Amino acid sequence: MTTTALKCNVNNCSFYYHVNCLKTLKYGKCEKRSLTCSHHTCASCAADAEKMGMAERGKMLKCIVCPNAYHTGDLCIAAGSRILSNGWIICGDHHQMSDNKRKHQEHVNVAWCFSCGEGGSLVCCENCPASFHPACCETPPSEEEKWICELCLDGKRPLYGEIVWCKAGIYRWWPGEICHPRNVPTNIQNIAHGIGDFPVRFFGSYDYLWTHKGRVFSFQEGDKKGAKRGSSKSFVEVFSKALDEADVAARIYYDERNKKDLKVYDKKPGPYKHVKSNVPIGKVEIFKVPLTEIPRCQCSPEMPSPCGPDSDCINRLMMYECDVAVCPAGEMCLNRAIQSRWDVDTEYFRTADNRGWGLRTKIDIKKGQFIHEYVGDLIDEEECKERLRRAKESNVTNFYMLTLDKNRIIDAGPKGNNSRFMNHSCQPNCETQKWNVNGDVRVGLFAMRFIEAGEELTFNYNFDCLGDKKTICHCGMPVCSGFLGERPKSTSTEAERTLITKKKKRRARNVTKDLIVHEDLCFRCGLGGELVLCDKTGCTKSYHLDCLNLNHLPRGKWICPWHLCNEENCGKWSSQLCSMCPNSFCSRHTEGNIIVLATGRIVCDDHPPSCPQLQYLLSKDWEELKSRD
Repeated sequence: MTTTALKCNVNNCSFYYHVNCLKTLKYGKCEKRSLTCSHHTCASCAADAEKMGMAERGKMLKCIVCPNAYHTGDLCIAAGSRILSNGWIICGDHHQMSDNKRKHQEHVNVAWCFSCGEGGSLVCCENCPASFHPACCETPPSEEEKWICELCLDGKRPLYGEIVWCKAGIYRWWPGEICHPRNVPTNIQNIAHGIGDFPVRFFGSYDYLWTHKGRVFSFQEGDKKGAKRGSSKSFVEVFSKALDEADVAARIYYDERNKKDLKVYDKKPGPYKHVKSNVPIGKVEIFKVPLTEIPRCQCSPEMPSPCGPDSDCINRLMMYECDVAVCPAGEMCLNRAIQSRWDVDTEYFRTADNRGWGLRTKIDIKKGQFIHEYVGDLIDEEECKERLRRAKESNVTNFYMLTLDKNRIIDAGPKGNNSRFMNHSCQPNCETQKWNVNGDVRVGLFAMRFIEAGEELTFNYNFDCLGDKKTICHCGMPVCSGFLGERPKSTSTEAERTLITKKKKRRARNVTKDLIVHEDLCFRCGLGGELVLCDKTGCTKSYHLDCLNLNHLPRGKWICPWHLCNEENCGKWSSQLCSMCPNSFCSRHTEGNIIVLATGRIVCDDHPPSCPQLQYLLSKDWEELKSRD
């Protein structure tokens, strides 16, 4: 049956494709019957998100059997490809196993899950040794069709020079290096092999073996699979030696490859729009409250550092930024870093250890100093899922998303500032903090310690691993877990133990806070209804909005007026709290305003002894005291 066919529009390309067959072209483009076929996109570069911009540039080696293509040279071409002439090859995907190799060179899969590392009931990839639990697969397997893992679907192929685990016959997995056929001894070159076969040189024993992609998978730095298991002591020693050699070789391979990438690929980061503040997308809103609802601190412009890190500014303690129109310190206020954009002078740079672009400071940074606000597109969860779906279809693996609150997410991919270049680290020197700025929550990056000029800035992504692929961590720290989303390794230093103890105490306080049950009646008027709850630890008080003279619900952490001095223009923390109303006073204004009764109950001067409610409470107090006696 004759069907419509389209010709590739690239000059000197004579290939035609059926319209239905275009759906199978992973890297082809077809827009309004204008076709660019996959022969003009390097499959290896397209599989690497950081090199996606260079995938369609440069001279290509094109497969004569299928639409695969690779850049010329050994950097991109898939191992096992046979070079013909005039820019044509037969790629390694067309491997055919000869009869004399069928027993010891057939495809084999590992006995553990590539995602979680555990055994059990696994589904196996038909192209490579990868195996996964069905629950760990991003693409659920089908019983009727053969299953291909995400690594293979993304175009991942073994490359020359890569360090791999290889299965030789029925023996154990062993680390080795994929060699180019021209770089192996002549007697090894003369061994019979077919398209898709490539030689592997084993570490430790230094033997060679012709194999294929169905019996190798990538070796990662630090891999120690079965290092202490073996039939004899000498075998364990040889295998341990092989692991050490492979670990060093893998580090050298990635370093050298990254250096070559720096020469070949762009010296500027991918395109993005520089913005100074968050840009709301769709129905997402940026909140703002009237000046009357912005909390007022009691700092004075005569103070050495009004509202500074060393002051007792109540707004800073609650992670609220002051407003210059409300703060008593006015223009002298030092608690306006995010809204005033008191950014540190930084610059992005290309890292030399396989971590892409990074950010470093040009000046010394003090501990606790504000560096940058994390900004970008402000999107909702629905838009976030749609962007992740499009990213998966385009094989994009770098994400810049950070959760602001339960309904809003910051995406610094298409828009952002220098903070988008900060890399992850399991032992970072910066941290994210959420501050309330004029009624809205914003994210700032702050220094966790003193940082010298020229040092790279990093923070912990707290990344959640999704699908059947883990993201390898390249931070290189002693406590590195190896993968993003896993907890850093513990250390035995005194500082680490102290930090763990503090976290446990903080966690215990949070549990206690969650168990607190707030009162059902307003503390001011004594009636029920829709109430606002105090967020201070241990406080159970509730209030009506009208009783607080508020028109909108307060955002962020809210402290009720019972904990602040009731004296006009004071606002300091209270030391004496009335047990019958929200009136309270600091130690300076207690005299004349607070009465301590014989039973120990504290009341303010708004409740005379003849008050029926006070008389009732006193009778209850006396009964309780008698029962104790």
